Order: sequence, then C-alpha cells, then structure tokens
Amino acid sequence: MNREEMMRKLAQISRKSEYGNLKDEVVETWFVYSAPPLDAGWELLMPTCYRTQDGKVLPRFEALFRAAMELGWEGDFGQHEPKIIPSYPSETGFGVTGYCWKQGNNGTTFIALASEFKDKWSIDVEGPVVVRLSSSRHIEPKK
Repeated sequence: MNREEMMRKLAQISRKSEYGNLKDEVVETWFVYSAPPLDAGWELLMPTCYRTQDGKVLPRFEALFRAAMELGWEGDFGQHEPKIIPSYPSETGFGVTGYCWKQGNNGTTFIALASEFKDKWSIDVEGPVVVRLSSSRHIEPKK
C-alpha cells in the first residue's frame, strides 16, 4: 500500500469528536510476550523514553505494561528499563519493531512487538496478549 492509498484509508476511518473532526486516526496492534531471562546482547539495545517529563507513563506504554501484567510482570524494572527493538533500516531510517523490558527481581523478559511473531520461538514463551491502541494525529477545529 503506497502513501496515497494509506491516507485515503485513514480518511475513511476518521471520526467526529466534540472538538471537531479527528483526522489520520491510527489503530496499532501490539503483541506482548513473556520469556525467560534474555541477557545476550541486552547492552546493545537502545533505551526508550516511556515517561513524560513530569514522570507519567506514556499511554502506549501504560497499555503495554498492563498487558505484561497479565503475563506476570510485577510492575518493576530493577535496573533494566525498557529498550527499543529496532527494525531493519529503510530510506527513512530505522523504525521500531518493538520494546522489551525485564522483571526487576528475576530477569523475566517482556517483549512487545508491533507485529505478531508467527515463527516458532526457540525458547519457552507465553503470550501473546493483544493490545489495540488508537491515536489521532490531528484535530480539525469545528467551524
């Protein structure tokens, strides 16, 4: 699907709000898994910003963390705060394939992927818990 087709599709799913027309509504589906401690290469992953400047957890991460709690995450990171799982490079640079973080007391690794992992895992993994996120990128004021 090229950019023009995507924009037409997004325009079709736009909806009304009390403030005006919401444009470019995007629905993302994430898949959250739980795995035994994964340590090899952890230090190579980049940290991600999951909190606002005033310390509140960003809505995307709030939803992903809730899903991880269904798989046993106790809500703490210890010293292993969330990291980015990058995608392969393209003309526009790297994207985000997912995020991962660890349970503070035992190293259990939680993995949130932007697409379902359909291959066979080489380790014992629980999940996925499916998370659907909706966001609006632009609000056109009411006239």
